[in-house]
Amino acid sequence: MSVKKLSLPIDEILPAIVSDFQNENTLIIQATPGAGKTTRIPAALLNRTNKTILVLEPRRLAARLSAERVAQELGEECGETIGYQVRYDKRESQATKVKYITGGIFSRLILEDPELKNISCVIIDEFHERHTHTDLALMLVKLLQQSLRPDLKLIVMSATLDTYGLQNYLPNAKTHTSIGRTHPLEIQHLDPNSAHKKLPILIFNAVESLLIDPKCPGDILVFLTGSYEIQKTQENIEELAHKYNAIILQLKADLAPHDQQKVFQLTERRKIILSTNVAETSITLDGVTGVVDTGFAKIAGHASWSGLPTLDTLPISQSSCIQRAGRAGRTQSGCVKRLFTLLDFQMRPAFQKAEIQRVDLTQSLLEIKILEKKLSLHKLNEPFSFPWFDPPPQNIMQSCSQLLNFLSAFDASNNLTEIGSEIAKYPLHPRLGRILYEAASKNILPQAIVIVSIINEGSIIKNGISSTDIGVSDLEFQFNILINYFLKKVKKLSPNSHFDIARIKKIEVSIRHICQIAKVKFTDCFKDISNNDLSLILLAGYPDRVCQVRNNLNHSGKKELNLCLGGGAILSPSSIVQDSEFLIAIEAEESAQALSQAQSTQVRICHGIDPDILIAAPEYFIKENEEYTWDDNAQRVRAAKKTYYGKLILEERPIRQHTAKYEEILLKELSLSWPKPFEDDKDLRYLAKRIALAKTAGYSLDAAHFLEEDFELLLCHICENKRSYNEILEKDLDEYLDDLLPHETKRLLNDLFPNHIIIGKGRKVKINYEEDKPPWVASRLQDFFGTLQTPRICNGTVPLVVHLLAPNMQAVQVTTDLAGFWERGYVEVKKELSRRYPRHAWPDNPKTAEPPEYLMKRKRRE
Repeated sequence: MSVKKLSLPIDEILPAIVSDFQNENTLIIQATPGAGKTTRIPAALLNRTNKTILVLEPRRLAARLSAERVAQELGEECGETIGYQVRYDKRESQATKVKYITGGIFSRLILEDPELKNISCVIIDEFHERHTHTDLALMLVKLLQQSLRPDLKLIVMSATLDTYGLQNYLPNAKTHTSIGRTHPLEIQHLDPNSAHKKLPILIFNAVESLLIDPKCPGDILVFLTGSYEIQKTQENIEELAHKYNAIILQLKADLAPHDQQKVFQLTERRKIILSTNVAETSITLDGVTGVVDTGFAKIAGHASWSGLPTLDTLPISQSSCIQRAGRAGRTQSGCVKRLFTLLDFQMRPAFQKAEIQRVDLTQSLLEIKILEKKLSLHKLNEPFSFPWFDPPPQNIMQSCSQLLNFLSAFDASNNLTEIGSEIAKYPLHPRLGRILYEAASKNILPQAIVIVSIINEGSIIKNGISSTDIGVSDLEFQFNILINYFLKKVKKLSPNSHFDIARIKKIEVSIRHICQIAKVKFTDCFKDISNNDLSLILLAGYPDRVCQVRNNLNHSGKKELNLCLGGGAILSPSSIVQDSEFLIAIEAEESAQALSQAQSTQVRICHGIDPDILIAAPEYFIKENEEYTWDDNAQRVRAAKKTYYGKLILEERPIRQHTAKYEEILLKELSLSWPKPFEDDKDLRYLAKRIALAKTAGYSLDAAHFLEEDFELLLCHICENKRSYNEILEKDLDEYLDDLLPHETKRLLNDLFPNHIIIGKGRKVKINYEEDKPPWVASRLQDFFGTLQTPRICNGTVPLVVHLLAPNMQAVQVTTDLAGFWERGYVEVKKELSRRYPRHAWPDNPKTAEPPEYLMKRKRRE
């Protein structure tokens, strides 16, 4: 069925483009939205080459619709001269000369045929969107032009007039510009006074104002962030649409093709089209004269610290806002309602950061390595490097390389391995390819195909549904549901059930597609799989996603998780895995807008795993350490042999055998807390003073300087063969010191500066040695009865200071002349103390009197 071919702005420069195409290898086309570049340029080049022209589109919807439009304009069925290939869907034949594809399909084509032998030209459309596959395609085609295919032609098309970077990257390219037809647009920004209103109210008001605005007679396009927002908005404006006799239609990538087609069909009623940003570029909605722009989109990213994908609802760039507004002025003047203020618009970046700067590149990196190997086999003798348009950030590349190393796709030097080559045969993320590789070795490949299809397409449980079941694996649970569904053991699922029927259909398409690649029968996929086997294959693909459940719940009542590579996460209540200590996080998203790092990552689909199975992980993750730590409460060293998975403890066993490590930790703690566990270190200072006095007196002693450089020697001796403070306190400090003194030193010290002296009739009194004081003794005055002279030490050369104490143990006289005290001071002291302490002995002649204590002992003996 042919359609009337309308005149488009790009038609004016088509002759020049065709002429340069024949003479030049590289062209840059600058054409504003609606100019017709996507459909007219490939068709114009159709008969200028004998080989196939590939047209890369950033979205599946755009690739299919563009191919269908060009085919219609040629009066053909799609799949004849004009074809397309997108994920799980293609229309082509032997006669196909122009093929619209997505960037992902291009990657698979170039891996199968690095020279692109049957391709004459690669056209990269909507380059300004800067999708990862777009950047990769540009780089790879340029590399081929510089090496194996100097005849390969490249056309890069952009909807913006800012192509300075492209012209620098492709210096020999001819540039053509088509301004396009512009129709007046009335753009209204949100009044700052209305900024406090909730978005559903703003959308409702904006749609109604366009419905009644005579300047907006056509359809209305509302840009929203996702399926949930589209559904809620439809419910919110249902009555409004009925009131104004309008029909509400949805436009998003995951709609079935026949539902997508409704948006482009003519209707008698006005259409209110609720769309994600798929309608921003590439496709033409002719009847739209009104646009409602919420100013947000879901933008993919990548957290390099955890390797998790991020999907945040973020403000779009100014260029995207302009693209959206342009939808209202394609065929006539239109109206645009921006639900954000003019200041907000002015503060936004001019362009969105290129996707290659912010997303996971693991699959791309693996494909590049394979292509590098294949190009080397084609005898590219000179060393080459991939000419990136914008090199990806180093942290993302390092994170992706590390993951490929974990998956055994790269070796330690980041070279491609045999496993890497095998898992790249599947058009899947390397994690999923690794699962299939592992499953094949265990003869469970068919079942694994179902598992990876669930992971690849997403949970069959509707979003927002909290689980009422408890199990060990979300994947096993969903696998069993699919077994019953596909083997007809359950009745048809109700649209009102918790199961997403559309998702199940997508999973079926995925299963059949992978079965075709792996040469597996579809019916073989629905056999039982043991939990042990499932754990092993999932661990092969997600070795870095092992988590351990913490003991506590967070403030929202959700379980918190520790990630094996560090950091935290929360377990979604939608998961049935609520009783496992260890689990593998299969689907987890990280938001850059969360209040804390732990709250930013939410695990939605996971698999409980026995810690014994984790030993099968790559060596990088399994470590066994002996750990010695100080237990401050018990005041002792604790020792355990711990088996780690990353940073998670799998097993902990106490170390009972004594090792030097106990003493090392105890020594460290003792040095920090000294003099603990002893009450004080007076014994140490006492000994040091005695040694110092001996050296002052001219004696040479073999003794360590325990208060200075030999302090650690003392601590080591105290800690020897011990684990706790209690063990240390089994001996006094002076005993430890005595252990370290040589026998001769102890003898000299005891002779010269003894610990005690004998006074009176045999009383033993301690000699006090203190810093900055002469040695002194103290005892009750009566204990000195019979002692005629001041006691002396150091062979009689050092007199002791004598503290004579009253019965209340307070000093009544401090002297170094005891004989003089007996002669001159005793009488006065006796008068005073005898009145206060009449029961105590106060003899007239203390020099001949016997101490009371001695008298009592003698009487007891008699």
